[in-house]
Amino acid sequence: RSNMISFTARIVLRNGRRALPNSLSALPPRRTYKGGAGDGVAKESMSEAMKLKSVKADQEIRERHTRMPDASGEEDANGVRRKRLIYRAKQRGWLEVDVLLGTWAHNNVGSLSASALDEFEALVNEETIEIYNLLTLRTGIPEHLDNETVRSIQKWCESHPLGRADPEKYKEVKGEAGLT
Repeated sequence: RSNMISFTARIVLRNGRRALPNSLSALPPRRTYKGGAGDGVAKESMSEAMKLKSVKADQEIRERHTRMPDASGEEDANGVRRKRLIYRAKQRGWLEVDVLLGTWAHNNVGSLSASALDEFEALVNEETIEIYNLLTLRTGIPEHLDNETVRSIQKWCESHPLGRADPEKYKEVKGEAGLT
C-alpha cells in the first residue's frame, strides 16, 4: 500500500483528475464534497457529460490515427498487402522516414500495380537508415532498387518540405548562429 501511495503521489494531475495507469483503474474515482453544504453528498470531480465527451474525442482521435486508407475496395490478398505496406511505411521508427515514406504510401499505394507493389515492398524491406539516405538523396539508388517506383518516391520527396533540406544552407545557418 505504501508503494501505491508514493506512486500515486507522483502521478500528474490532468483536467482535475489523476491520470491512473490501467493497473490502478479499479480504484474508486476521486470524490470531492461541496464546502459548507453539510449534506455530505459526494459529487464527482468530473461530470458524466464531460467524461463522455472526452472519451468520444479520444476514440475519434485514435480511429483517425489508426485508420487505413481504402485500398480500392479490394478484400482479397492484394488489398491486405496494400494495407500492410502502408502500415510498414508509416511505422518505421524514425519520424522523418515515417512522414516521408508513410505519406507517399498513404497517397499512392492504393493505385500501384502488382509489379509496382513488388518494387515498393523491396524498398520497405530495407533498413530504415538506408531508406532515409535513399529518400533524401544522400546515397545513390542501389542496383536491386533501381526502378520507377523508387525514383518516383525520390522525386516526390524532393518536392516535399521535409525532403528539401539543403545541407549547405543548414551549415551556413549553423555557422552564423555560432553552433559549429
